[in-house]
Amino acid sequence: MLVDTARQYGSEGLVIAGFGGGTFPQAFVDAGVRAVQAGIPVVQASRSTSGRVIITPRKQEQGFIVSDDLLPHKARILLMLALTMTRERPALQELFYQY
Repeated sequence: MLVDTARQYGSEGLVIAGFGGGTFPQAFVDAGVRAVQAGIPVVQASRSTSGRVIITPRKQEQGFIVSDDLLPHKARILLMLALTMTRERPALQELFYQY
């Protein structure tokens, strides 16, 4: 419900925080996909203190950006800064890999 509300009220981007390795309950993934389809960049991050959220063919097909090794609060800051430069998903993903 929270992701859908952010989408409905015109959020510029979202960072969703999952469990280890960036795993999410299916309802959360579905809400994220709806946000991506609405044109909102959605970054998947993990609350785990170590490890990475890696891109998979499924995540790429769904349109998600992965935070790589950034925790959600750091991914949020990078997303805010990145959105001042571009809204293109490949360019945003590259920034997350770079920083």
